[in-house]
Amino acid sequence: MRAHRKYILLSGLYIAQTLPGHFFGNVLPVIMRGQGASLASIGFLQIIALPWLLKFLWAPLVDRATAPGGRYARVIVALQLMFCLCTAALALVGLERQLPLALGLMALSYVFAATQDIATDALAVRLLNDEERGPGNAAQTGGNMLGALLGSGGALIAYQYLGWAGVMLAMALALLLPLAPLGWLASAIPARPGAGGEAGATGWSGFFRQRGAGRWTLMMLISYGGSMACVMITKPLMVDLGFSAARIGLLTGVHGVGVGLLGAVAAGWLIPRLGRLAVLRGGCLLGAVAAVAMLPLAWGQTDTAYLLAAIGLGGLGFAATMTAINTIAMDFTRPGHEGADYSLQIAISMIGGGVLMGSSGWLAQEMGYDGVFSLCGALCLAAAGLVSPLCGRQLARRSAGGVGLLSRAGRGDIGRA
Repeated sequence: MRAHRKYILLSGLYIAQTLPGHFFGNVLPVIMRGQGASLASIGFLQIIALPWLLKFLWAPLVDRATAPGGRYARVIVALQLMFCLCTAALALVGLERQLPLALGLMALSYVFAATQDIATDALAVRLLNDEERGPGNAAQTGGNMLGALLGSGGALIAYQYLGWAGVMLAMALALLLPLAPLGWLASAIPARPGAGGEAGATGWSGFFRQRGAGRWTLMMLISYGGSMACVMITKPLMVDLGFSAARIGLLTGVHGVGVGLLGAVAAGWLIPRLGRLAVLRGGCLLGAVAAVAMLPLAWGQTDTAYLLAAIGLGGLGFAATMTAINTIAMDFTRPGHEGADYSLQIAISMIGGGVLMGSSGWLAQEMGYDGVFSLCGALCLAAAGLVSPLCGRQLARRSAGGVGLLSRAGRGDIGRA
């Protein structure tokens, strides 16, 4: 199969699975803040996304169900349809009057989306060869970013005109569109022998026994925290400063995510040329600069040109970091355990970011918005400094049965399998 067809398939699936989730994670805080909700309660909303974080628990079962290549299409389509139905059902639920029911449906939709993501990630690992993994993960990150653009910026603007029910129905319909490329390319999905990974601790222990896995795990824990918390806390701050919902959507959803798309493309182009670690380090450094650049906003600076620059830097850094982490995570998957290993790694990488993002509202109340931005910048800078000590030599030497990471001469980087 030609590489560009693989990228079309993957980007469409990643757009579909992230569209409503970005609405819940990015637009709902703005809506609730406008209704007078506290910063702490907005931060704790992240609990509805727990299924996304915990999906590694049932990922081995998905590996078993999708091990023969032909089953990917059926499993992904079925899960996508359930995801679509949950989103459509939200149109019938009043957000103000029936908030617990709405949150329950959102959590259920996360379950279906997370399970679909396991199957999609396993498909991506099998579909992409080593040379294609950088650009392929750029397609994945780009799909996530486009889902974020449509689900946060676009949906926030649409919410002003269509209301809650209209936006939910529009998203439910949009979820059906990316399934078309799957049917078009399903016959070319490669099948590989194997019954899938072992369940529970038995399967996970095999992942951690790989050379360099311990240090890579620590790197994943610290890479996302600063960038994710910075993105999260910016939106309530803008509400407090009197920004309209439409302007917040344009600045953070359309512009920020749009620049992130460019960052994903750039990262996918650079990874085969500079290596995984160089791009990861650059993404963390950009995240640090972006967090510091947000300090004037906390002090009341609302100039549009300044905000475009600061938010754009954040989008670039986050996209580069995500693309590099996802690429390295693919390198660490074992044959027959693709979905389980990849989901476990993404869960680990999201733990640090999720904990800090979930507590960002409480931190803002205790130490101020500028204190949170300073903390985010320090964490991103620390992550950039630890890339080589934690990842360089150990990962560069890793090689397991011909499937692993070999050093690139003179760079101490992660190279080809």
